[in-house]
Amino acid sequence: MRPMKTGALRGALITRAGAVLGVMLATQACLGMMEDDFPEEPSVYEVAFAARFNVDLSEMVERPSGLWYRDDMEGEGLKADYGHDVMLAYHGYLYDGTHFESSPEEEPFEFTLGAAGIMAGFQEGVLGMSAGGQRLALIPPSLAFGRQGSADGRVPPNTWMVFELHVLSIEGVVF
Repeated sequence: MRPMKTGALRGALITRAGAVLGVMLATQACLGMMEDDFPEEPSVYEVAFAARFNVDLSEMVERPSGLWYRDDMEGEGLKADYGHDVMLAYHGYLYDGTHFESSPEEEPFEFTLGAAGIMAGFQEGVLGMSAGGQRLALIPPSLAFGRQGSADGRVPPNTWMVFELHVLSIEGVVF
């Protein structure tokens, strides 16, 4: 293999640096454009939740994060807190009633409350529940997929989500 001449090497480095800079600028422009293209997060008062959820905000609890919930059945015993292992069944919907995900009682979802990789709004929705408890949680976009929506496209940008949650057990406290 013959060494490159100094001029050829300099030209190759300049070409490569120019290409990298071009990709960086294009990416920055696209990201900036995408950020501006997404609408602002709608207020819970602007959202027309599907009738099947029977949402009446005057009968629900609002958390400081903007998450709203209604306990349809109180559970018994230990209340779920960060660090607890929780097993639950759930059904996830978009605000308009479109179903996008479930973990039925036959195939419960198990996770440690506070663990990385679990949507913040989902975790906050479970927080404070007891084994046997059932809750309807309204999760704002900021605690879900935000301005970008889900990567797979099932959850559009700035979409409120609704979860029906049924806690089966907390750290071995089985209902």
